[in-house]
Amino acid sequence: MHQTSPIRAWHILMLSIGGLSLLHILGQAGPGLAELLVWAPGTVESGQIWRLVTHAFIMIDPLSLFFELIFIWFIVPSVEDDWGTGPVLLFFAAATAASAGAAILLGQIGIRVPFLFGPGAALLGFMYAFSRRNPDQTFLLFFVLPVQARWFVAVYVAMRAVFSVSQPVMLSLLLAELAGALAALGLRAAFIHAGERASSRRRAALTESGHDSSLEQRNARLLKLVQARPGEDETRRLLQAEENRTFDFSVCPLADFSEADRYCQRCEAYGHCLARSTRRTQQD
Repeated sequence: MHQTSPIRAWHILMLSIGGLSLLHILGQAGPGLAELLVWAPGTVESGQIWRLVTHAFIMIDPLSLFFELIFIWFIVPSVEDDWGTGPVLLFFAAATAASAGAAILLGQIGIRVPFLFGPGAALLGFMYAFSRRNPDQTFLLFFVLPVQARWFVAVYVAMRAVFSVSQPVMLSLLLAELAGALAALGLRAAFIHAGERASSRRRAALTESGHDSSLEQRNARLLKLVQARPGEDETRRLLQAEENRTFDFSVCPLADFSEADRYCQRCEAYGHCLARSTRRTQQD
Protein backbone atom coordinates (compact mmCIF):
# COMPACT_ATOMS: atom_id res chain seq x y z
CA MET A 1 0.00 0.00 0.00
CA HIS A 2 1.25 3.46 -0.75
CA GLN A 3 0.40 7.10 -0.30
CA THR A 4 -0.84 8.91 -3.38
CA SER A 5 1.09 11.86 -4.76
CA PRO A 6 0.17 14.64 -7.19
CA ILE A 7 3.55 14.09 -8.86
CA ARG A 8 3.64 10.92 -10.93
CA ALA A 9 6.85 8.95 -11.30
CA TRP A 10 6.23 8.14 -14.95
CA HIS A 11 5.93 11.86 -15.72
CA ILE A 12 9.30 12.47 -14.06
CA LEU A 13 10.92 9.61 -15.96
CA MET A 14 9.50 10.57 -19.35
CA LEU A 15 10.43 14.23 -18.98
CA SER A 16 13.94 13.62 -17.70
CA ILE A 17 14.85 10.80 -20.09
CA GLY A 18 13.11 12.43 -23.04
CA GLY A 19 14.53 15.87 -22.34
CA LEU A 20 18.15 14.86 -21.82
CA SER A 21 18.09 12.42 -24.72
CA LEU A 22 16.62 15.00 -27.10
CA LEU A 23 19.26 17.53 -26.05
CA HIS A 24 21.90 14.95 -26.94
CA ILE A 25 20.27 13.79 -30.19
CA LEU A 26 19.63 17.33 -31.42
CA GLY A 27 23.11 18.43 -30.39
CA GLN A 28 21.82 21.28 -28.23
CA ALA A 29 23.88 20.36 -25.17
CA GLY A 30 27.19 20.07 -26.92
CA PRO A 31 29.07 16.85 -27.66
CA GLY A 32 29.92 16.13 -24.03
CA LEU A 33 26.49 15.34 -22.54
CA ALA A 34 26.47 11.62 -23.33
CA GLU A 35 30.13 11.32 -22.36
CA LEU A 36 29.28 12.89 -19.00
CA LEU A 37 26.28 10.64 -18.21
CA VAL A 38 26.83 7.17 -19.71
CA TRP A 39 28.60 4.40 -17.82
CA ALA A 40 31.82 2.99 -19.22
CA PRO A 41 34.49 0.73 -17.70
CA GLY A 42 36.67 2.56 -15.21
CA THR A 43 34.43 5.61 -14.81
CA VAL A 44 32.91 4.69 -11.46
CA GLU A 45 36.19 3.30 -10.15
CA SER A 46 37.82 6.67 -10.91
CA GLY A 47 35.31 8.46 -8.69
CA GLN A 48 32.52 9.35 -11.14
CA ILE A 49 29.87 7.78 -8.92
CA TRP A 50 26.97 9.62 -10.57
CA ARG A 51 27.31 7.38 -13.63
CA LEU A 52 25.82 4.49 -11.63
CA VAL A 53 22.45 6.17 -12.15
CA THR A 54 22.79 8.88 -14.80
CA HIS A 55 23.37 6.44 -17.65
CA ALA A 56 19.64 5.56 -17.51
CA PHE A 57 18.67 9.10 -18.54
CA ILE A 58 20.35 9.17 -21.94
CA MET A 59 19.39 7.47 -25.21
CA ILE A 60 21.65 7.94 -28.18
CA ASP A 61 19.23 7.51 -31.10
CA PRO A 62 15.63 8.65 -31.78
CA LEU A 63 14.16 5.19 -32.45
CA SER A 64 15.41 3.70 -29.18
CA LEU A 65 14.21 6.78 -27.32
CA PHE A 66 10.74 6.42 -28.87
CA PHE A 67 10.38 2.78 -27.80
CA GLU A 68 11.69 3.44 -24.27
CA LEU A 69 9.22 6.30 -23.75
CA ILE A 70 6.36 4.17 -25.09
CA PHE A 71 7.26 1.44 -22.60
CA ILE A 72 7.33 3.95 -19.73
CA TRP A 73 4.01 5.49 -20.77
CA PHE A 74 2.29 2.12 -21.11
CA ILE A 75 3.75 0.11 -18.24
CA VAL A 76 4.91 2.35 -15.40
CA PRO A 77 1.54 4.02 -14.53
CA SER A 78 0.02 0.62 -13.76
CA VAL A 79 3.00 -0.36 -11.63
CA GLU A 80 2.91 3.00 -9.88
CA ASP A 81 -0.74 2.45 -8.93
CA ASP A 82 0.42 -0.63 -7.04
CA TRP A 83 3.74 0.53 -5.64
CA GLY A 84 3.45 4.30 -5.25
CA THR A 85 5.52 7.15 -6.66
CA GLY A 86 8.45 6.93 -4.25
CA PRO A 87 8.95 3.16 -4.55
CA VAL A 88 8.86 3.37 -8.35
CA LEU A 89 11.59 6.02 -8.39
CA LEU A 90 13.66 4.11 -5.82
CA PHE A 91 13.32 0.91 -7.86
CA PHE A 92 14.38 2.79 -10.99
CA ALA A 93 17.51 4.04 -9.24
CA ALA A 94 18.26 0.65 -7.64
CA ALA A 95 17.92 -1.32 -10.89
CA THR A 96 19.99 1.24 -12.79
CA ALA A 97 22.79 1.25 -10.23
CA ALA A 98 22.69 -2.55 -9.94
CA SER A 99 23.08 -2.91 -13.71
CA ALA A 100 26.24 -0.79 -13.57
CA GLY A 101 27.49 -2.85 -10.64
CA ALA A 102 26.78 -6.00 -12.61
CA ALA A 103 28.69 -4.61 -15.59
CA ILE A 104 31.71 -4.00 -13.35
CA LEU A 105 31.51 -7.56 -11.98
CA LEU A 106 31.09 -9.03 -15.46
CA GLY A 107 34.24 -7.22 -16.50
CA GLN A 108 36.09 -8.85 -13.62
CA ILE A 109 35.28 -12.33 -15.01
CA GLY A 110 36.17 -11.47 -18.59
CA ILE A 111 32.77 -10.47 -19.99
CA ARG A 112 33.33 -6.91 -21.13
CA VAL A 113 30.43 -4.46 -21.10
CA PRO A 114 31.74 -1.46 -23.08
CA PHE A 115 29.02 0.99 -22.09
CA LEU A 116 25.60 1.36 -20.45
CA PHE A 117 22.92 3.82 -21.44
CA GLY A 118 19.14 3.94 -21.21
CA PRO A 119 16.69 2.64 -18.57
CA GLY A 120 16.75 -0.98 -19.78
CA ALA A 121 17.32 -2.62 -16.38
CA ALA A 122 14.54 -0.71 -14.64
CA LEU A 123 12.12 -1.30 -17.52
CA LEU A 124 12.72 -5.05 -17.34
CA GLY A 125 11.74 -4.93 -13.67
CA PHE A 126 8.67 -2.81 -14.40
CA MET A 127 7.67 -5.21 -17.19
CA TYR A 128 7.80 -8.10 -14.74
CA ALA A 129 5.69 -6.21 -12.19
CA PHE A 130 3.20 -5.24 -14.91
CA SER A 131 2.90 -8.86 -16.04
CA ARG A 132 2.13 -9.96 -12.48
CA ARG A 133 -0.68 -7.44 -12.20
CA ASN A 134 -2.10 -7.86 -15.73
CA PRO A 135 -1.14 -11.39 -16.83
CA ASP A 136 -3.87 -11.79 -19.43
CA GLN A 137 -3.51 -8.43 -21.13
CA THR A 138 -2.33 -8.73 -24.73
CA PHE A 139 -0.39 -6.09 -26.61
CA LEU A 140 1.89 -5.86 -29.61
CA LEU A 141 5.60 -6.26 -28.92
CA PHE A 142 7.41 -3.75 -31.14
CA PHE A 143 3.93 -3.08 -32.63
CA VAL A 144 4.13 -6.41 -34.50
CA LEU A 145 4.06 -9.50 -32.28
CA PRO A 146 0.97 -10.11 -30.06
CA VAL A 147 2.12 -11.27 -26.63
CA GLN A 148 0.27 -11.86 -23.38
CA ALA A 149 1.72 -9.87 -20.52
CA ARG A 150 2.55 -13.04 -18.57
CA TRP A 151 5.06 -14.01 -21.31
CA PHE A 152 6.25 -10.54 -22.19
CA VAL A 153 9.55 -10.47 -20.29
CA ALA A 154 10.57 -13.95 -21.47
CA VAL A 155 9.75 -13.18 -25.12
CA TYR A 156 11.43 -9.78 -24.98
CA VAL A 157 14.63 -11.16 -23.45
CA ALA A 158 14.67 -14.12 -25.86
CA MET A 159 14.30 -11.83 -28.88
CA ARG A 160 17.10 -9.58 -27.69
CA ALA A 161 19.31 -12.58 -27.01
CA VAL A 162 18.71 -13.96 -30.51
CA PHE A 163 19.45 -10.61 -32.13
CA SER A 164 22.63 -10.35 -30.02
CA VAL A 165 24.12 -13.73 -30.97
CA SER A 166 26.32 -12.16 -33.61
CA GLN A 167 27.03 -9.11 -31.41
CA PRO A 168 28.70 -10.12 -28.13
CA VAL A 169 28.67 -6.48 -27.01
CA MET A 170 24.87 -6.35 -27.07
CA LEU A 171 24.64 -9.71 -25.29
CA SER A 172 26.85 -8.45 -22.45
CA LEU A 173 24.67 -5.35 -22.21
CA LEU A 174 21.59 -7.56 -21.90
CA LEU A 175 23.26 -9.60 -19.14
CA ALA A 176 24.03 -6.45 -17.15
CA GLU A 177 20.46 -5.18 -17.51
CA LEU A 178 19.00 -8.55 -16.49
CA ALA A 179 21.23 -8.68 -13.44
CA GLY A 180 20.22 -5.15 -12.47
CA ALA A 181 16.52 -5.93 -12.78
CA LEU A 182 16.82 -9.16 -10.78
CA ALA A 183 18.84 -7.48 -8.04
CA ALA A 184 16.29 -4.67 -7.67
CA LEU A 185 13.36 -7.10 -7.69
CA GLY A 186 15.07 -9.19 -5.03
CA LEU A 187 15.71 -6.11 -2.90
CA ARG A 188 12.08 -5.05 -3.21
CA ALA A 189 10.89 -8.55 -2.27
CA ALA A 190 13.10 -8.46 0.83
CA PHE A 191 11.64 -5.11 1.91
CA ILE A 192 8.09 -6.37 1.35
CA HIS A 193 8.81 -9.49 3.37
CA ALA A 194 10.17 -7.36 6.21
CA GLY A 195 7.05 -5.18 6.05
CA GLU A 196 4.77 -8.22 6.16
CA ARG A 197 6.58 -9.51 9.25
CA ALA A 198 6.13 -6.12 10.91
CA SER A 199 2.45 -6.19 9.95
CA SER A 200 2.05 -9.61 11.53
CA ARG A 201 3.65 -8.36 14.75
CA ARG A 202 1.29 -5.37 14.83
CA ARG A 203 -1.69 -7.64 14.32
CA ALA A 204 -0.54 -9.94 17.10
CA ALA A 205 -0.13 -6.96 19.43
CA LEU A 206 -3.61 -5.76 18.51
CA THR A 207 -5.09 -9.14 19.36
CA GLU A 208 -3.35 -9.22 22.72
CA SER A 209 -4.14 -5.66 23.78
CA GLY A 210 -7.75 -5.44 22.64
CA HIS A 211 -9.09 -2.73 20.32
CA ASP A 212 -10.81 0.63 20.17
CA SER A 213 -14.52 -0.06 19.65
CA SER A 214 -15.19 3.51 18.54
CA LEU A 215 -12.62 3.13 15.73
CA GLU A 216 -14.20 -0.13 14.64
CA GLN A 217 -17.63 1.52 14.60
CA ARG A 218 -16.28 4.43 12.54
CA ASN A 219 -14.81 2.02 10.01
CA ALA A 220 -18.11 0.12 9.83
CA ARG A 221 -19.99 3.36 9.10
CA LEU A 222 -17.50 4.26 6.39
CA LEU A 223 -17.88 0.87 4.72
CA LYS A 224 -21.68 1.13 4.89
CA LEU A 225 -21.58 4.56 3.24
CA VAL A 226 -19.32 3.33 0.44
CA GLN A 227 -21.52 0.32 -0.22
CA ALA A 228 -24.79 2.27 -0.09
CA ARG A 229 -23.75 5.38 -2.04
CA PRO A 230 -20.67 4.52 -4.07
CA GLY A 231 -21.06 7.13 -6.81
CA GLU A 232 -22.08 10.19 -4.83
CA ASP A 233 -19.86 13.27 -4.50
CA GLU A 234 -19.83 13.04 -0.71
CA THR A 235 -18.54 9.46 -0.87
CA ARG A 236 -15.86 10.34 -3.41
CA ARG A 237 -14.67 13.30 -1.34
CA LEU A 238 -14.53 11.18 1.80
CA LEU A 239 -12.58 8.41 0.06
CA GLN A 240 -10.16 10.93 -1.42
CA ALA A 241 -9.52 12.39 2.01
CA GLU A 242 -8.93 8.92 3.45
CA GLU A 243 -6.57 8.01 0.63
CA ASN A 244 -4.49 11.15 1.21
CA ARG A 245 -4.03 10.46 4.93
CA THR A 246 -0.57 9.68 6.29
CA PHE A 247 0.29 7.50 9.27
CA ASP A 248 3.16 7.06 11.69
CA PHE A 249 3.34 3.35 10.87
CA SER A 250 3.76 1.28 7.71
CA VAL A 251 0.45 0.45 6.08
CA CYS A 252 0.01 -3.19 5.09
CA PRO A 253 0.27 -4.18 1.40
CA LEU A 254 -2.97 -3.86 -0.56
CA ALA A 255 -3.09 -7.62 -1.05
CA ASP A 256 -3.53 -8.03 2.73
CA PHE A 257 -6.62 -5.81 2.90
CA SER A 258 -10.13 -7.21 3.16
CA GLU A 259 -13.27 -5.27 4.02
CA ALA A 260 -14.43 -8.11 6.26
CA ASP A 261 -11.10 -8.84 7.95
CA ARG A 262 -11.47 -8.27 11.68
CA TYR A 263 -7.93 -6.94 12.01
CA CYS A 264 -8.46 -4.48 9.18
CA GLN A 265 -11.76 -3.35 10.69
CA ARG A 266 -9.93 -2.39 13.91
CA CYS A 267 -7.11 -0.53 12.14
CA GLU A 268 -6.72 3.23 11.94
CA ALA A 269 -5.75 2.92 8.26
CA TYR A 270 -8.94 1.02 7.32
CA GLY A 271 -10.42 4.01 5.47
CA HIS A 272 -7.18 4.57 3.58
CA CYS A 273 -7.03 0.94 2.46
CA LEU A 274 -10.73 0.94 1.61
CA ALA A 275 -10.25 4.01 -0.59
CA ARG A 276 -7.33 2.42 -2.44
CA SER A 277 -9.18 -0.86 -2.86
CA THR A 278 -12.26 0.95 -4.19
CA ARG A 279 -10.24 2.91 -6.71
CA ARG A 280 -8.50 -0.22 -7.99
CA THR A 281 -11.85 -2.01 -8.36
CA GLN A 282 -13.22 0.91 -10.39
CA GLN A 283 -10.12 0.93 -12.62
CA ASP A 284 -10.34 -2.82 -13.25
